[in-house]
Amino acid sequence: MLCLLNFTLISLLAAYFPALLGNGKGPAQLSFSNHLLITAAATLLFLKVAAIWGSLRAGA
Repeated sequence: MLCLLNFTLISLLAAYFPALLGNGKGPAQLSFSNHLLITAAATLLFLKVAAIWGSLRAGA
């Protein structure tokens, strides 16, 4: 049940933050081209850590 909830939440967040998915190449390219503000970078960092922690906690 926790796994289903976790991945549903990640999919909903990915609709608003597509750079959340993947291995970090997307946010890195955005930051190198100056299209990523510091607030967006901090938000993505927090969401990425939360998504990884939730996935590991759910057993995925």
